[in-house]
Amino acid sequence: MAILMRNTASPIRSREELRQAVEASASDIADRHVPDRTTLLGQCVVRYSVETDTYYYTKGCDIFFINEQMYVVTRHSRLKKFHDKDGVGKFRDKYGLDLKINAGEHVVKARFKGIDTGFRYKSHRRTLDYSNHVFTYDVVNAEYITRDIEISKGGSRRAISRRTPPDKGMSVIGIVQGCGDEHDFGIPADERIVFLAHCTRLTKVGIT
Repeated sequence: MAILMRNTASPIRSREELRQAVEASASDIADRHVPDRTTLLGQCVVRYSVETDTYYYTKGCDIFFINEQMYVVTRHSRLKKFHDKDGVGKFRDKYGLDLKINAGEHVVKARFKGIDTGFRYKSHRRTLDYSNHVFTYDVVNAEYITRDIEISKGGSRRAISRRTPPDKGMSVIGIVQGCGDEHDFGIPADERIVFLAHCTRLTKVGIT
């Protein structure tokens, strides 16, 4: 039986929206106060890399930006060697606040690699297996339908055709993006957006 997982889609849909939310919450981030799970940054799960082809995941409240460079405050022991000792000073210079670093935390320069969309690829994988989550920047092969749809609400569920016989749908390969629409995330295709909520199949091809 398929496991129906709760939709954990981020209310933040792009790197620019993330940056704006971080800058608006700089004082909370400086105090290392983790916002309540109902806040924008508390709901946003971000994928990032420090080393090529190795991905890590964090909440938006553990991120800050200095100009175009993203930084992450992390406890990952593997990333300790990448600690940027100047990161705290750069935060102070930009925001006029002292960034509190707790014991076991370090600051690393990171490359933004996407935001959790709330969709999953396979139903049998555990919820916290982030490699199974659909993120923006994922290259996805999808099948979708455009009429008489029971839309997906996220997790491992997929859209269902209400027609008899069911529509077989159409195919698209593209990069998942935040769409600024009520369905939040989708794949640009020609002059339209294929929303993840309209897809009957999602297969990961790669990450940009």
